Amino acid sequence: MAVHQRLPSNLTELERICKEEWQRIPKSRCEKLVASFPKRLMAVLDQKVFFLCLYFFSAHDGVVLGVDTRATSGEVVADKNCSKIHYIAPNIYCCGTGTAADTEKTTDMLRSNLALQILSMGHNPRLIMASRILQDFLFRHKGQISAMLLLGGVDCTGSHIFTAGPYGSVNKAPFATVGSGDLPALVVFEDRFKPNMTEEDAKLLVRDAISAGNMNDLGSGSNVDLCVIRKNGTEYIRPFERKCKYPEGTTTIVKKQTINLDLVEEHSRSKFYIETIYTVLFNLCNSEKN
Repeated sequence: MAVHQRLPSNLTELERICKEEWQRIPKSRCEKLVASFPKRLMAVLDQKVFFLCLYFFSAHDGVVLGVDTRATSGEVVADKNCSKIHYIAPNIYCCGTGTAADTEKTTDMLRSNLALQILSMGHNPRLIMASRILQDFLFRHKGQISAMLLLGGVDCTGSHIFTAGPYGSVNKAPFATVGSGDLPALVVFEDRFKPNMTEEDAKLLVRDAISAGNMNDLGSGSNVDLCVIRKNGTEYIRPFERKCKYPEGTTTIVKKQTINLDLVEEHSRSKFYIETIYTVLFNLCNSEKN
C-alpha cells in the first residue's frame, strides 16, 4: 500500500487519495489490515507518516464511569454513601463490586504497581498494562478473591474499558456493566448507546443506567457517582445525582377505600407506661407478703 509522507492541505484531495489506495488493496488483505490497524497506526504516527487506516479511524475523547453508593451486609444497608470508584493512575480509574475488602486491597495493589511503572517510564501507563496486572493477580488466586472490577481510562492509544472477573477473565467492550444490578443497567446501554456520543449525553446515559439498577435491585441504591476521564484531565463528580424521590401523584390510584374507626378511649404513652410499672410493682409487693 502506498504511503504518503505529507498530508494534502485540501480535504477533498485527501479523500480522493484514500479511496484510490483502498481500491487497490485486495479484499482479503483489507480484512487483515482492519483487524491489526491500531498497532500499525501507532507505529506510523510515531514516524509522522500517513496511511489509509487513519482515514476511517475514529478516536474517542474519554470515558464515563458510574456507580451507585449502597454497601450491604446481607439484608442490612451498611453504608448509604460508599465510594466505589477507585483511583488507579492519573488516567485510569476502577469501579469495584463484590466483597468490599477484596476490592479495596486489589485496587491498592494495582495502584502501587502502576505507581512504580510511572516512576520508571516517566509517563502515564496504558490500560492494557493495568488489565494484564489485574488478570495475572486474579488468575493466580483461582477465584478466592471475590472482586469483579471494571477498568476505564484514556492512554496514548485512545479510550478503553476492561472488565475483570474473579477468576482472571478480562473482556474489552465499548460499554460494560458489573454488579448485582448489571442487567437492568445493561438494558439501558443496549437501547441508547451510540458511538462517539458527546460528554453530556454519555453522563445522562450512565446516570439512567445506574438509576435503572437502583430501582430493580435491592443491593443497589442511594446516590449516583460519576467519573469523567478525558485526555487532558479527570473529573470525579460525587454525587452526580442524589437519591431519586418520586413526586406525589406519579402512580395512579386505581381503587380507594376509607374505613372510619370509632375512638373508644385515648391513653397517652407515658400514662400507659406508668400504669404498667405501678401494676408490676404492686404485684411484686403482694407476692412478697404472701
